[in-house]
Amino acid sequence: RASASNAAVGELTYRAYYGGLSAVQIDARLGLTDKTYELSTSGRSIGFLDFLFPFQSTVTGRGGSAKDRGLKHFTVESTYRGKMLRITGLTGTNTGPVWTVTPLIPTDERDPVPLNLRTEALDPIAALFAAATSLTALEACSGTLQIFNGKVRIDVHLTHIGEENILTSQFSVFSGAADKCEARYEVLAGGYKKSWFGS
Repeated sequence: RASASNAAVGELTYRAYYGGLSAVQIDARLGLTDKTYELSTSGRSIGFLDFLFPFQSTVTGRGGSAKDRGLKHFTVESTYRGKMLRITGLTGTNTGPVWTVTPLIPTDERDPVPLNLRTEALDPIAALFAAATSLTALEACSGTLQIFNGKVRIDVHLTHIGEENILTSQFSVFSGAADKCEARYEVLAGGYKKSWFGS
């Protein structure tokens, strides 16, 4: 919804399914003006996934215009199988990006990300808003997003692959014309040394 102060505020709920079964629910609140953005999400496992791999996570991000390199804050607090993790990032400072991870990630799990790969990268929320505030779907879904989340440095390559008419289903109430966007990600540094998913 939009107000007289030229600010847009929205609240969204997403539910992800795996094999037709509910797996994850994410509640999000976002605020956007012509100069600032703020997003907070609360996610948690549900259904069968909560029984096998219980987790919950909150993510917050805020900053200046998504297309400038102004001051940006990013925080993740998560719990997975009873283990807690907190990541904070501050970018756009005179000293360059500052990231803290508590507890430290064991080097036998992940290799550290070199400073040169962190410097030019956006946090995930800043990258999301950079794409979401593009003027057209073609602009939003083209090029490469350089992302660092405090653990992993990835490039997300976006390609617009046309339009499709979407029908309602048991998983979605949306129907109508939609743009199709292909996203391919490339891990540059910080990935798991032993991945469950292979290449």
